[in-house]
Amino acid sequence: MYREIQLALRAIVGTRTLDALLIEKDKVVAELESMVKPRLAGVGLALVAVGIRDHILPGEMKDLLNKVTEAPKAAEANLITR
Repeated sequence: MYREIQLALRAIVGTRTLDALLIEKDKVVAELESMVKPRLAGVGLALVAVGIRDHILPGEMKDLLNKVTEAPKAAEANLITR
């Protein structure tokens, strides 16, 4: 079960941008469920629930995302200071 979910999730993640993954969490879960349920049913298992709790990014990606998020706030602070 774990392997099937991981392989399906990797296939789904590989087709989306980071922004899409962060915004469309529910769509990703629905697609994951639709991919995995038939595979598990084929071996006699039933998927009751699946979900995504966290997005864990590599260090470099996390730093970059923080900078992207930080930049508009810094610009806004500069405008207020002026």
